Amino acid sequence: MLEYEYAKQITKLLFDENEDEKIQEQRFQNLMKLFKLARFYQERGFLPDLIETYFIKKAEMIQTAKTVKDMEQILKPSKPYYDGNRIRSPKSPYYLEEEELMIWSLTSLQAPLMDVAYQRYFELFQKFYPEKTKEITS
Repeated sequence: MLEYEYAKQITKLLFDENEDEKIQEQRFQNLMKLFKLARFYQERGFLPDLIETYFIKKAEMIQTAKTVKDMEQILKPSKPYYDGNRIRSPKSPYYLEEEELMIWSLTSLQAPLMDVAYQRYFELFQKFYPEKTKEITS
């Protein structure tokens, strides 16, 4: 449950006595922003396991970030890149395929995806939901 995971992260933050007060406040602010983003995905009907995985991974990144700038980068959407042949994952330590999958899904609701984008979307969907992929394609 998303709310439970959020509470765990906040509790973890509150009990970290070694944390600089300014950094701790930034972590708290960024965890709140992350929770709002996760709720946004939840309100759009994404599968709970996908949202929770996304939230937990990003929250852990925030908890271990060394600088405010790193925390800002963590909250930026995970964007792949086009290499001229196909869409690929970037080398960023803050990139998450789970987030990219949700972004592709939202994008596909706005307009049909180009073939290369559809292939990437399907590749990610197949990776996270192989059984559902079999249901859809059979």
